[in-house]
Amino acid sequence: MGMESGQITPDDVSFRMSNLKIFVYAYMRYSRITWTQNFIKSYKFLLTKKSKNMKKLFFAFIITIMVVGCNQAAKQESTAPGNSDEMKALYEANLAACKSQISAFEKEDLNAWTAELADNAVWKSPAFGDTVTSKAHWVESIKSLFNNFSNLHLTNAQFLSGVDTVSNHPDGSVRYYGIWNGTSTTGKQLSVKFYGTYDFNSDHKITSGNEFYDVGGMMNSLKP
Repeated sequence: MGMESGQITPDDVSFRMSNLKIFVYAYMRYSRITWTQNFIKSYKFLLTKKSKNMKKLFFAFIITIMVVGCNQAAKQESTAPGNSDEMKALYEANLAACKSQISAFEKEDLNAWTAELADNAVWKSPAFGDTVTSKAHWVESIKSLFNNFSNLHLTNAQFLSGVDTVSNHPDGSVRYYGIWNGTSTTGKQLSVKFYGTYDFNSDHKITSGNEFYDVGGMMNSLKP
């Protein structure tokens, strides 16, 4: 059939087309079972034929599918909303604002701390039963901490990008874990585990804060 001479004859073409029809038939024949089973059965079916060229064509077809699939997955990964350069830049800008507010807190600079909040900022207090979410209430709570503690400083901080709850892609928000330390007016040293998550507007001002730490345990530790 032209195999010895290396030339393709009309008989070769006819034979290859025949094998291709056989492959299509095998695919349709096993379409009701799983794709993996269908693939294996079709492959075994082709192995019973003597056409080396058909086998090469079959392998080339499979390799092409694998390459296209990998490229498509890589493209989707690179174009995902959370992986865009714009989103990374947004996170970095919001992170800088968050760190600036932390620095103001450590310096007990209430004005600088408040300057990082948006006018419509809301806050979810870590204190049990505290349902007031206004910006004014948040500021008053910080002021109370400044009045009762000194040497406030954050250690073991780990900053992370927040994610959209639907897509699970980074959305520009900032969250962090850490340990807040300080000295009470009674002289007691305090170390409190802390977690907070913050959303920002387009001006990189905090629009919402949700914070978690053991307020009750902290207050009990200050008792005589």
